[in-house]
Amino acid sequence: MKIEKVFYYIKNKSNTCLKYVPDAKRSEEKKAKNFRIPLDGNLIDFSEEDMEIFFRHNGVNTHVIQSLKRKGVNGRKFAAMTDGMLEVLGMKTPIILYFRERCKPEKDQFIL
Repeated sequence: MKIEKVFYYIKNKSNTCLKYVPDAKRSEEKKAKNFRIPLDGNLIDFSEEDMEIFFRHNGVNTHVIQSLKRKGVNGRKFAAMTDGMLEVLGMKTPIILYFRERCKPEKDQFIL
């Protein structure tokens, strides 16, 4: 029985090969293509999987991402993190802080 490794490559506009990507990473890239950050920067409705992709794209250490995933960090738990917690995890970067500050639950407006 012969096992073949399946590779696909990403082409740019001039049809030249940019890089080879193993088949195992293919599903991650497909998932990342559908990933969108809201224009207002509010990540409160993000699921655990969405937060994992967000952290990966922002250069957070993979061990930290696995730990956050085990703890079930979603958008609401991310919004509740303090500066001290982010610093301990090594995630206190301006980009992470920017999105954490914009994570606010939507409140119903009271109109008389």
